[in-house]
Amino acid sequence: MRKIWIAALGLSLVAAVALRAQEHSKEKKAIDEVTISTPVMIGGQVLAAGKYEVSCDTNEVTFTRISDREKVLTLACKGKDLGKRAEFTEVHSDLNSSGVRVVTKLLICGSNVEHVF
Repeated sequence: MRKIWIAALGLSLVAAVALRAQEHSKEKKAIDEVTISTPVMIGGQVLAAGKYEVSCDTNEVTFTRISDREKVLTLACKGKDLGKRAEFTEVHSDLNSSGVRVVTKLLICGSNVEHVF
């Protein structure tokens, strides 16, 4: 019984990875610049105020500080397909119960994925 459970778990993981790959198989790689005016939480991490190059290579979303080209944050690329490329880069955020600004979604000009964190 234990071997069957382990095999079923392994099969589910393989299926989840295959679905994830299929979900973004049509995603367009995208890159743009954003200015963050105040520190924000994104994916559970703090991103300081500043100018960043934000890019998505269909697997990861990366924030690179423009002033020194340091990659300061890399997150998994996840979200739904928009059906078309975003015309503008947009950073959407809300205040959490502690008053901290949290990025909820990101659209990158040229990408067809609504990135969520």
